[in-house]
Formats: sequence, C-alpha cells, structure tokens
Amino acid sequence: MSGRAVAMLVGVAVVALASAGQAQLRYSGRIVSVELDARRLVIEELGPSASEAPAAVQHAVTVTADTRVQLIGRARGIGPGGWDGEYTARSVRPGDIRRGDFATVVSSPSGEAEEIVIVRGGLE
Repeated sequence: MSGRAVAMLVGVAVVALASAGQAQLRYSGRIVSVELDARRLVIEELGPSASEAPAAVQHAVTVTADTRVQLIGRARGIGPGGWDGEYTARSVRPGDIRRGDFATVVSSPSGEAEEIVIVRGGLE
C-alpha cells in the first residue's frame, strides 16, 4: 500500500471519528422549568430504573437564537389537510414554551438546543 493511500485512509478515519463525536442528543418529556432570561430550559424525562417505577432524569439545555421551536397542536375547525381538528405544526417563539408542555428537545453534546418540538393535545 502506497504512502498516499495510507494517508488517505488515516484522513478518512479521523474525519469519521470527529463526525461520530458530534452526535445529537434527544430528550422527550415534560418541561419543568423555563428560564428564558437565562436562556435555560429543563426537561424531565422518564427512563429505566432498578425498581418497577421509572426514574425521572432532568436535562438542562440552552436556548439560543438559532433554536428552532415548533408547536404541534389540534387545529380549530378544518385544518390545512381538510380534516376537522387535525394536528398541525407551526413555528413559534421560545417565549411560547410553557412549563408543563410535553416536548422533544434535540441538542448538541454541549447542551445547546437545536430544535424543540412541543406537543399540545388541546385546540390551538
């Protein structure tokens, strides 16, 4: 194997390892704290535990200017797809996030929220 081929393989391996370190984290649960002045959001996720009851784990993320926030909710009346009360998605501001909302948060390993998807069962 030539030196050029070895160098190329090493380069590909380094890029692959660096990419693997940039994995996104995903949390789904109830929002227990919204501190927009501090740009902080805490979500409580239920997971496995040693007992029969699930364990509650809290994850804090930072809301940045680049964080995308989507709200999924029921449409009042006929929705865009022609169904009465269908679920719709729309972009909202971080200020629309409420304590008690159910959400899925996608964040970087550093804790910066990239996307927050809020699901509310009631009419929006």
